[in-house]
Amino acid sequence: MSNPFELFGLEPVFEIDEKSLSETYRALQRVAHPDRHMSESSQERRHALENAAAINDAYHTLRDPFLRARCLLELQGIEVHGGIDPDFLVAHMELRDQLEEVKAMANPESMLSSIQNKLQASKADLLSGLARSFRSGTLEDLAQAAEQVGRLRFYDRLDAEVSALETDF
Repeated sequence: MSNPFELFGLEPVFEIDEKSLSETYRALQRVAHPDRHMSESSQERRHALENAAAINDAYHTLRDPFLRARCLLELQGIEVHGGIDPDFLVAHMELRDQLEEVKAMANPESMLSSIQNKLQASKADLLSGLARSFRSGTLEDLAQAAEQVGRLRFYDRLDAEVSALETDF
């Protein structure tokens, strides 16, 4: 993948202004959208389609904290590894067990809200830690960021499950 930060004219940093990102995305799509190139040659239309797809991919990467962090690490030559520490896994499994209990409850809203609050607080702490690690930029902090990115994926999946349960109740 090309560098999404370069495509959007952004510095490669973890903390981004999402409003500015959305505005830039819309501006880039206005120019590159394939419908604007219908009267051009097939090669130019294909190029416009490829540009629009690259813009969409870059926007998706920059909007998602997990993908953005992974991209930043890859730009630094740091591979995101799958190793997660056992304490984190135990805490994650406890949240998942609580979520399973919610499914069996007659009135689950209170417990689901509690789980969501825990999840959001944990995820906010993790995102703050990632931001600090990337701001520092030392190899030690970037290695720590690589570990935190793996944790973020776990939180994202659990968050999606909580959201799905909310719509069921």
